Amino acid sequence: NKLNQNITLTDDQLRPTVWIDASMPIGYPTIDMIKSLSMMEPFGVGNPQPIFAEQHFRILRGRKLGKEGNVLRLRIANQRGEQADAVMFFGVEEFESFIYKEWGELNLKKMYQAQSNDIDIAFTYYPMINEYQGMESIQMRINSYCRIQ
Repeated sequence: NKLNQNITLTDDQLRPTVWIDASMPIGYPTIDMIKSLSMMEPFGVGNPQPIFAEQHFRILRGRKLGKEGNVLRLRIANQRGEQADAVMFFGVEEFESFIYKEWGELNLKKMYQAQSNDIDIAFTYYPMINEYQGMESIQMRINSYCRIQ
């Protein structure tokens, strides 16, 4: 109790901070650029993977994948109308709770039904190459998200 009474931290100091390497629109990455980024691997403690970000995404549709439903595939669009596939490999339930809390149950349902919704969200991401049935496409691996204030 004494520690809590003497705390001098502000609400801003207690808010989590996300550091990014660059703001990059989702329409910018190309397969060649992503292959160039992969030359910096392996990523780890001494060589962190670059983090990119963009604000004001609309979620056009969402779909859970995997036996446990623990992977989320999204189709997203930015303010310029550029669209991309995005994937979240962690925290699907937390993401759904966040959407529910911030925009309500109706918008969460609309997201999964590929209907127009009011979600306006920011993502940090890393661009990846998705290879499926011999075809390569670009997808964004979502690292974190927040509501734009």
